[in-house]
Amino acid sequence: SQFDVVVLCEGVETRTIHSSAIGSYTGGTMDGSSLSRWITQMELACRRTSRLLVLVDSGMNMSDNLSSFPGAVLAGAVRSAQLEYPSVQMVVVDVCGGDVCEAVSSELKVWDGELEVRYVEGQRLVKRYDVVEEVSGLNEDDGDDSEVVVSDVTGGTFIVTGGLGGLGLLTAKVLARLGAARLVLLSRSGKVSHEGQGLEAELAWLQEESGCDVHVLCCDVSVEASVVSMLAVVREMGSGDIRGIVHAAGVIRDALIRGGGAAAGCEAVWSSKAQSAWFLHEHSAGDDLKYFVVFSSIAAAVGNVGQAAYSATNSFLDDLVVQRIRAGRVGLSIQWPAVSGIGMAA
Repeated sequence: SQFDVVVLCEGVETRTIHSSAIGSYTGGTMDGSSLSRWITQMELACRRTSRLLVLVDSGMNMSDNLSSFPGAVLAGAVRSAQLEYPSVQMVVVDVCGGDVCEAVSSELKVWDGELEVRYVEGQRLVKRYDVVEEVSGLNEDDGDDSEVVVSDVTGGTFIVTGGLGGLGLLTAKVLARLGAARLVLLSRSGKVSHEGQGLEAELAWLQEESGCDVHVLCCDVSVEASVVSMLAVVREMGSGDIRGIVHAAGVIRDALIRGGGAAAGCEAVWSSKAQSAWFLHEHSAGDDLKYFVVFSSIAAAVGNVGQAAYSATNSFLDDLVVQRIRAGRVGLSIQWPAVSGIGMAA
């Protein structure tokens, strides 16, 4: 049968939501497997309706476990799903306080094409991006860096996950040039990724000519015990405290929602980026970090056909940084576009 509207619910009380025009599915905690189930449910919903409302209650406080970021994750998935299913009108409704049924009823009446809305004690808010002035960057060609403000990274140790990949090695090179004392490059295999991109030469320069103390450690940051062990090893190295963590690891499993491909790739994408980021976030809480940088993707902001899992996972990274900042901890998320010549998307 067809529904006028399908409502998918995560983390909200739905016992009082009744309508013959509404089908509902209540998911579980948010991780790779539940994201896979959610994307499967979205596929089923899009077959049976022309309007899809995803209802979440993410709250406004710092989450204390990895499964407490449903709003950001599902919004990321929906941004890509909307591009794949343009004939289905979608909206993510995040209810932060107030009556859930009133929020749903209000949104069904309004339904004005907004993809993401939030109800805070009954007030409807819509998502908008601020326009910022262009910031001048370092131009190696002209050597003029007079307008560039460079962070102080001298002293201490920097950990780079995905450290033998394209963006990881580029990051390490920049840190070395700016005066980092020690670099710890993490890799699951211990080998340079993506042959043919000249990354072997970059690693050789770091180890032999940069003047920086460079260590390559085999570590699967998607495994909690590996992260705990790695941090213990790094803390024993000396040469100052752990000054910063750059999370550049990740994998891509591009596939359409239609047909189940996107759902099948969720576990790999989630574990390499979101789960890993959470373990690094949680187990570095006792370190006096000056930098905690995660490499997200522009797909988290605008979506991309075939990247529902990737959009959702990178949206988690963005929200994790927001939550860190709210809690008084350092954090920065960079939504990278496609990068020419290096990395997994080259």
